[in-house]
Amino acid sequence: SSVDCDILTSENDVSDSWQDLHDYDSYQRQKLDLQLLLLDNYDSYTYNLYSYLSTICKNPPIVIPNDAYDSWEHLKHGIGGINIDGIVISPGPGRPERKEDMGICLEVIRDNPMLPILGVCLGHQALGYYYNATVQLAPKGPVHGLLSPVYYTNDTTTATTTVNTEQALEKC
Repeated sequence: SSVDCDILTSENDVSDSWQDLHDYDSYQRQKLDLQLLLLDNYDSYTYNLYSYLSTICKNPPIVIPNDAYDSWEHLKHGIGGINIDGIVISPGPGRPERKEDMGICLEVIRDNPMLPILGVCLGHQALGYYYNATVQLAPKGPVHGLLSPVYYTNDTTTATTTVNTEQALEKC
């Protein structure tokens, strides 16, 4: 009987294998040298974000539940003074104005005005809420996975975004 195997059959196959290793090293060097903090609002999508961020950054994100610390200062102390280059606030159940839903997320936004912060779903709503946007039910209800444009102005005092999640932000 014959057995099908993938084996190296020529010098070209050997050089292709070495090229693959070189490409992997090149890929590793192209990753972003960032240390991100991922605030977990108790949503299963958090670890999808973790997985993706781990593929584009040299360091995997530090994941902290939103209520693991009672303040931003305690969180910074708890992670041992690691320099954070950016923050991602995860999706989760609830509303941005409810402390029991957000933990320290609003405090983190307040205390880091110069640090890049990305909010996903509830995290995005929290950013809008913090910056005085009206968070309201989206006109078509929850629509996950639908791409839609985001409109903004260069005027730092006003911008309008429409988000296809459970909530919509206006006039932030």
